[in-house]
Amino acid sequence: MRTSSYIFGSLMLAACIVAFNSYLPFSDYGMKVFGVLGLIQLAYSIYSWKQITGSAITPYVIFLISAYTFTFGQSLLFVFGKVSPERDLTDMFSPASIMPAQYLTLLFLNFFHIGGMFSCKNSSSDSYTYEMMSPYEEQNMENQIFGIKKNRYNILGNIYNTIYH
Repeated sequence: MRTSSYIFGSLMLAACIVAFNSYLPFSDYGMKVFGVLGLIQLAYSIYSWKQITGSAITPYVIFLISAYTFTFGQSLLFVFGKVSPERDLTDMFSPASIMPAQYLTLLFLNFFHIGGMFSCKNSSSDSYTYEMMSPYEEQNMENQIFGIKKNRYNILGNIYNTIYH
């Protein structure tokens, strides 16, 4: 499948998250539903990345799993009832304050993944395999950026010389 299909799937997942946010009560049940949505979203993100790039073990996937762990970790553990009583956020905050945070975190992680999918480019017009930028393309882009900086200083120097000389 093409990247656009996976992007569409991520957008549909975001629509589900928005819909659930509108209709779920602020309760432990609502927090568990968001936790399940987070697990589904993480699995879909890894699956779609593997389908697009051909590999599930990449620096992006490792970073994505780290992002889920640090920003949504307790919500993922809440689904399985594995949150330790000493560190349980529900003892400090009500579900009415945790659920909006879960909602925004899921949307952030979803749109972060959509941006990651946009970073992939088609390697050939008749193939559905994708790859990241090659080292040559990265160097070419770097040269263009440095060329812009050099031209900016030349333009400023020309303006200075025209005005003061």
